[in-house]
Amino acid sequence: MAANEYAISKLHTGVKGLDELLYGGVPEGSQILLAGDSGSGKTLLSFEIAYNLAKSGKNTVYITIDQSINSLMKNVANAFTGMRDIDELRSSKKLSIIEKEIDTAFKSRENLLMFIADAIKMTEANSSKVLFLDSLSLFRSLMENDRAFTSSMNYISESFSNVGLTTFMIMEDSMNELDRVPGLLEESMFDGIIRLTKKTGQTSPMRHFATIVKMRYSRYLPNSVPFEITSSGIVIRSPQGML
Repeated sequence: MAANEYAISKLHTGVKGLDELLYGGVPEGSQILLAGDSGSGKTLLSFEIAYNLAKSGKNTVYITIDQSINSLMKNVANAFTGMRDIDELRSSKKLSIIEKEIDTAFKSRENLLMFIADAIKMTEANSSKVLFLDSLSLFRSLMENDRAFTSSMNYISESFSNVGLTTFMIMEDSMNELDRVPGLLEESMFDGIIRLTKKTGQTSPMRHFATIVKMRYSRYLPNSVPFEITSSGIVIRSPQGML
């Protein structure tokens, strides 16, 4: 049997250092949870991945839930001054950014099914196989309890996986542990989990760290590694130094 007979196609994130930690990128069709502290860089990292995929020719859909498109674009523009072709990517439909309210999405099974169907339709309309949901934090606040949230998230992950979408789901998580996600969320429902944290010492500036908690169908480096947010994008350092 050839060593690469069951090789998995990967999406290269284009984020400096991240693809090296993932041994080439994210396996296509994966359901990825990007969790982290408030202000840890979750939205910036997810947007940069979406931007890089769009630039590489992968039509990408980015659904913003927690903030308006204008607010999202201002935050991105302030952080990534080197990204000057975002409007061009949006105009060409390579990067489709959609603002969606979900205040009733989890009030009933019918509304949940409608939310999932709408998201899938958005990707189909854009001929896209990559979807970003930013973020799930509001989803959780709308649920009656953690068990209901877990059940809904499992159904969402399965639904997107069944139609072949690679999905990045962003969620705020203030836990310190790097080997699990909060509440009743089961790691088994996600193919990959990436956690971002921030640390500030009494005499040192704030530092950001990224950890690949899990990634099915791929080798990965589980080390917690520092990263910097630069004008041209995020730069993740390897355990051996700058990649």
